[in-house]
Amino acid sequence: DKVGLIMFTDCIERFVPPRKGRKHILRLVRDILVVEPSSQRTDISTALAFLNRVQRRRAVIFLISDFHDQAGVHALKVAARHHDLLALMVSDPLEQSLPSIGWVRFEDAETGEQVLVNTSDKRFRQRFAALVDQHRQFWRQLFQSAQIDYVELSTNEPYIIPLWRMFRERHRRFRR
Repeated sequence: DKVGLIMFTDCIERFVPPRKGRKHILRLVRDILVVEPSSQRTDISTALAFLNRVQRRRAVIFLISDFHDQAGVHALKVAARHHDLLALMVSDPLEQSLPSIGWVRFEDAETGEQVLVNTSDKRFRQRFAALVDQHRQFWRQLFQSAQIDYVELSTNEPYIIPLWRMFRERHRRFRR
């Protein structure tokens, strides 16, 4: 099968058209390893609009993201109608459950905005965990309503088993 690559921030950082071959795959791996993003911001809409322009034929698309950008909802639904879209939602456990370590300065990686919070405050940690859970639930519901297969991956756990489960479930569904 042909494999291509679109790496994006709030713009298209790198586009490699789909091709076959071992040499091509090695090039993709190299490109992933050496990319130096020109921006800290992300915009899924830009990437999916670009995808729909350059990939007219139906394709299997792996969208790997933390999905912190909710602005891409419409573009995601459009792409899912044209392609077999699989969402791989990556998260860090520290984003889900803050440790109680006192005052911490958080910085938004995209905007640079900083805020000082007291992680020893139990109510703050509970509210934060509830917001993170709402965010994840929003995306789960969106993926299900748009019939997008998805898997949640954690940065502190091997990704092979969750991916294998997703592919096994897809295989069962498509066999029916």
